Amino acid sequence: MTEETKEIERKYLLEDREKIERLKHNSIKKIGIIQWYEETENPQKRIRLTISYDEVIGHTHVWEKATKTLTDNPEKRFETKDFLDPRKDINLSDLEKKKNVVKIRYIIKENPEIFLDEFLEIDNKDILKNDDPGLYYLEIETKEDKDDSYFENELKGIGLEITDVKDLTKEKSYQNFYKAKKREIKPLKIIEYVQNRLIGPVTVIMTQGQGAGKDKNFNVRLEELTKSNKYREFIGEIDALYLFIKSGFEVEKVHFLVFPSFEKGKDYPHDYTLLKEAVNRIFGLECSYSPINYDSSSQDSAYKSLREIFDVISKVADDNKDGRNTLIDLTGGQKYPGIELAIYSLFNKKAFYYKQKNEITDGISEQKMVQLKFPPLPIGWNNETIDDYSPYFDLISSKVQNGEIINYNIFVILPEFLKELFSISPEGQLITVPILNEIKANYDNARKLPFGHGKNFIDLIRDDKMINFVNEKIPIWSLRWIGDLIPETVEHSQRHSKRLMEFGFNLVRIMGEENFLNGVNPDLRKEFYFILAVAMNIHDLGHTVLNYTTDNGIEFSIDGLPSVVRDLHSELSYQLIENENLLDGIEKIDEDKEKIARLKKAIMYVSKYHRQYLPIGENENPSRKGFIDNLKIKIKSLEARLNEDELFKNSKEWKKMIMLAARWLKFIDSTDVQSDRTVMDEYTQIRVQRTKDEIESLCYDFLANNSMLSKLDMTEKILKTLEYLDAQDWKALDNVACEIEDIVYKEIRSNLENVADKKVIFIDEYIKKADRIAFKSRQFQHFEKHQAVKSIMPEFYNPKEETLYIKVYPEKKVPEEKVEDIVKDIKKDINNEFKSSGLQLANEKLKNLAIES
Repeated sequence: MTEETKEIERKYLLEDREKIERLKHNSIKKIGIIQWYEETENPQKRIRLTISYDEVIGHTHVWEKATKTLTDNPEKRFETKDFLDPRKDINLSDLEKKKNVVKIRYIIKENPEIFLDEFLEIDNKDILKNDDPGLYYLEIETKEDKDDSYFENELKGIGLEITDVKDLTKEKSYQNFYKAKKREIKPLKIIEYVQNRLIGPVTVIMTQGQGAGKDKNFNVRLEELTKSNKYREFIGEIDALYLFIKSGFEVEKVHFLVFPSFEKGKDYPHDYTLLKEAVNRIFGLECSYSPINYDSSSQDSAYKSLREIFDVISKVADDNKDGRNTLIDLTGGQKYPGIELAIYSLFNKKAFYYKQKNEITDGISEQKMVQLKFPPLPIGWNNETIDDYSPYFDLISSKVQNGEIINYNIFVILPEFLKELFSISPEGQLITVPILNEIKANYDNARKLPFGHGKNFIDLIRDDKMINFVNEKIPIWSLRWIGDLIPETVEHSQRHSKRLMEFGFNLVRIMGEENFLNGVNPDLRKEFYFILAVAMNIHDLGHTVLNYTTDNGIEFSIDGLPSVVRDLHSELSYQLIENENLLDGIEKIDEDKEKIARLKKAIMYVSKYHRQYLPIGENENPSRKGFIDNLKIKIKSLEARLNEDELFKNSKEWKKMIMLAARWLKFIDSTDVQSDRTVMDEYTQIRVQRTKDEIESLCYDFLANNSMLSKLDMTEKILKTLEYLDAQDWKALDNVACEIEDIVYKEIRSNLENVADKKVIFIDEYIKKADRIAFKSRQFQHFEKHQAVKSIMPEFYNPKEETLYIKVYPEKKVPEEKVEDIVKDIKKDINNEFKSSGLQLANEKLKNLAIES
């Protein structure tokens, strides 16, 4: 629904560079804004793209359209605004001919809105520096009429006097609509420019070549370039740097890899001196260098330089952990070090760049400088091959680590693949790849850490100690699945946890972190992410627990009772975390013992309350399952438990945060309905056939045992099970299995009610056998459901409607008529879980869920 709002604004010109930089430094947020305008002057119609950037989340886009109706009072206007779904509402080609403004907005204050806009002149193609003082405007926006003193006081609140600014509110030419202009640059290139700018300060790492020293006219050309303020092609390294800046990157520093072998006996060659002067005079930037002992005439130095380059780039990256990113350019320098730098980039998932010329022929032949980007491809070390030769690889890597020489006696026994890692020097010595230890360390980590472990979501924690704890524990938690008591069901171990974290990360990315975290105290954000990440990994580990203790303190073995394991696994997870060492080492992440105790207990609560039958808020009443009464489970809301818990009852913010984490896990867990849970088609075929064989074997065993049949009166049900199994009528099979489950639960309930003074009871084997038949018989529909869905993903969030849109992508190889009914049921299940989670009660930014397919 479109609503009209009144806006009162004051616009000021700010020219003092020192004050501008102070405001930018103190801003609470930075966003990029591109606005495309229609030609009508009043009302003014525009489409706006707002781009945000976060180092973990990346760039996010929010599109909206607005109409501004101006009034006779230049301070006052009325605006209507709607959010657009970029999947359906945006066609970039429609924007190509529209005039636009491009700016970086620094949010100084949120209430009232005070922001500093930096207008970007991105189509001044060859201008080196733009000293136009009119690039920065300060705006104050309110929803109500205010007098001059109000705005003056707000200026003082951010450290400005009214004399520091010039009021532009009444001057049309300074309004966005009148500053907008048509550009030759395509919309996607404008977006790329703004995205690059939002990354923040960057250090450019470059290899130094010999072009500057060989250019006899270097000083003359440099002088001409700095005087003209118009860039012309110069030296390769300087050209590449210019292209970075003109692409929007905020280059703050340049770090050269220099090669002392070019001039013997010196720490850096004369070329670096020339390049440093050019960088400073043309761009006003600081330079630094690292000497690389590479000599093209020495094979040994060429091999060793790979190790040097890896170490140097890693150190530069570490030095920039304060927020400055690094860009790698290979334009200058010799080929071999450039190849080594490219290898570093590829295996560290970093892009690298190269400047070249493109021939443009449009009636006139012309050469144009372009910057080629080699993207950060998702490639890594070939750990599979290393694993095939692991004993030999261990042998040579240990010798290299100890500084020993690999001689022929060892070389001769190596497999051909490992022999290829060696070259022979002119002196007849074996030379190996100098980063063997790094490859070995990567292989060792890959063996421990499961493939796909939810890294993106874990990184949202933004606390090194917490992140390290989760990453170190995931391999240990994964090993717990050795004891899975219900292996015949769809996959619910580490890959399940990974998919939940993947979905959670995409929720944050699509909704925007502020919206996702609504309701969480900003001071508890890292704790929220930590608790949720750990719970995503261990909430299902109850599937591996052998014994259950009832609320009355009665213990019985649930091994062989898969239906009970399924229904109780959240309770079992709670007991597992409480009684075993699942969270050992958590005390190392903080010295505050009370905080550690809170984190542990919060993880237990969130893991337990991910099931639909458990209410989170005191006034929430989810559907009551039959097993609750049969197993004498005392249902109490999470809110009630927190109010009674000494750790939390006096901490409103912790309680809110824990409840919200439980709500998110409950909802996110319901979305993991996809074919990845059936592993692969071949696995499903074997698993289904195996389950059928097991059911048949159990049924015939039951029929052959008259005592079991008479005790449970199940002859008819066993015969029906075999009939439906043979006909592959999974729905009918599921119905009869539910009837058998009811019989099993009544027997267990009878045992619990007749326990007398015993603290331990034993469930008869024939009851367990009946339950195994029932549980296995219910898995066929489960597999069918998951096989029908390729993936479920969050795709769009509308802030105005407070609606999250997720989409179910069907598996194309499954018949369409079968998929339609299954997807319909899946949508219904997810909607029910969303309502049960109570997210719409706790998160003010999320009231509705729309599921598309």
